[in-house]
Amino acid sequence: MTTEELEALSVYVERQLDLPGPPTFLSFTIPALKRAAMMAYHSEQVEGKLIADVPARVRLGRNISRGFLLRELTAANAQSEEGKRRMRNLIKAAQRIVFDGNHTLTFVFMSRVAAAKWENAEMKLRNCAIQLH
Repeated sequence: MTTEELEALSVYVERQLDLPGPPTFLSFTIPALKRAAMMAYHSEQVEGKLIADVPARVRLGRNISRGFLLRELTAANAQSEEGKRRMRNLIKAAQRIVFDGNHTLTFVFMSRVAAAKWENAEMKLRNCAIQLH
């Protein structure tokens, strides 16, 4: 690795730089096993995850898409200008939104700092209140 790459990697590992994944140059400069370890590190140590319990009366399909979830959340929460702005910010901040098919909605953010801004946020999903934890 070059000195610039080592500097970029150290800034990333020290969490001074928020990236959606490990630096892309790693796929060319380190073996596949170390790349997999960096992906695991990113998933466990860098990404922030918040979970919302979906009430049983909210019927969502098992294989619901991220786009459909976002449309449902936006329809329920964007009634005012403040709500529209809040939903735009959530869509920008959340890297992934996953429904497990039962009663858990997981929001994955690029970093724990980004997730902390949404902790305990309350919103509606199909006229039922959900809270991010």
